[in-house]
Amino acid sequence: MTKRIDLAGQCFGHLVVIAPAETRGGRAYWHCRCDCGREVDARAENLRSGNSTSCGCQRHGKPEDLTGRIFGALKAERLDGTDSNAHAMWICRCACGAQVRVSATNLKEGRTVSCGCRRQVMMREGRAKTLRDAAEYGTNPGRIRSRQPTKASTTGVLGVTYLKTKEVYRASITFQGKRYHLLESHSLEECKKARQEAEEHIFDDFLAWYDQREAERKCKS
Repeated sequence: MTKRIDLAGQCFGHLVVIAPAETRGGRAYWHCRCDCGREVDARAENLRSGNSTSCGCQRHGKPEDLTGRIFGALKAERLDGTDSNAHAMWICRCACGAQVRVSATNLKEGRTVSCGCRRQVMMREGRAKTLRDAAEYGTNPGRIRSRQPTKASTTGVLGVTYLKTKEVYRASITFQGKRYHLLESHSLEECKKARQEAEEHIFDDFLAWYDQREAERKCKS
């Protein structure tokens, strides 16, 4: 059996040989570390012939140096290899102190701007605003802006229920704590139309006023 040539410590392009890897198909492999930080196994003959010179990251070009750059609440600290698709990954420090591993693509395209803490803050702020609006206006603007029926709906139409005892549909609308009965009919379409007209008259007028008021508040703040 041919003695394995010791390649440990040698450099082949962007690869530094670390240690022998498991032999596969009778061929010698070596465990290597790429300049980008990723570790891979490469065949000895491919290393010596120049066919293997990186982990694959160089097929996409040399990774852009993002060290020190700020992306939202994140500061890129160091390159940390690549993902399974050979996309450069960066270790970033969030403004909250947490460390997170993010792809360069997500950083540069603005998809990831924090470790996740900003999303939690936004959710808390959103819940707090909902409570403030409910207290101030007696209704939830976000809820009335959504015109989707709940899962418990028996008709598939928001604000329209079926009364089994009367065998009719009833259209109603609730605004600022008061429920208004609009129409009872054997026709679902008639009740649906009554509900939509009420939404346009009550909800749309209120939302137009609410949006203008919120815009004015932002201008003053």
